[in-house]
Amino acid sequence: IGVTGVQTCALPISHMARDQHYRAALALDRDGRILALRMEMLANIGAVPVGSSAMIPLAMVAKVATSAYRVPAVDYRIKGVLTNTMATGAYRGAGRPEGNYLIERLLEKASREMGIDRVELRRRNLLKPHELPYRTHVGETYDSGEFERMLDAALRAADWNGFAKRKEDARGKLRGRAVSVYLEWTGALPTETVDIEIDAEGTVTVFSGTQAMGQGLETTYTQLVEEVLGVRPEKIRIVQGDTDRANGVGSVGSRSAFV
Repeated sequence: IGVTGVQTCALPISHMARDQHYRAALALDRDGRILALRMEMLANIGAVPVGSSAMIPLAMVAKVATSAYRVPAVDYRIKGVLTNTMATGAYRGAGRPEGNYLIERLLEKASREMGIDRVELRRRNLLKPHELPYRTHVGETYDSGEFERMLDAALRAADWNGFAKRKEDARGKLRGRAVSVYLEWTGALPTETVDIEIDAEGTVTVFSGTQAMGQGLETTYTQLVEEVLGVRPEKIRIVQGDTDRANGVGSVGSRSAFV
């Protein structure tokens, strides 16, 4: 099963988005179980590479190209190409959307060509809990996971089996559906310092070099402190990004809560 084409990171604005050209093939046995993945990619990294330009296609895509599936053998050939375009970089997703898109596109094509239900094909190839921890071909280890249970829960929440009825009731509108499995990794630069002060009133103040950008880190940090120190939430104060008080790397690479 093969695909050829261009995969770009579709975003509202194009600044630093990726531009990647793939030629890929997926080998399966007659029962629809994956045997091997071959991927060739030309990655446009722009005219003036920045710190993460080459790292995204050469390292990050390969980390997730097999997603949560059992893939016995892989052949990756990735080349970074200098062009006359804007530099590319870690602008949203940083390689994970591209790698996940590729394997899902191949599985969708395999489902249609082999006549195997798209959900069933994915289910057959998802790693099972007893196979974990699982080490990928590029050295990443999945320590735990119940991927099939998560897929089933998502299908129930989406009323996947009720699609035919919804399509009948579409009142002249077109309806479609799709399913995909997405593997994410996070925690770049896995060190961060946190300074904690406790005053005479019992108030705990946490100084962190990370800075929330809408993901609710204040709540997460408060819950962690509450659990570890046994302090009531109203006695906890979170201070983020104060360069006079905090030390650390800062917020980058979806790392804050993880580290």
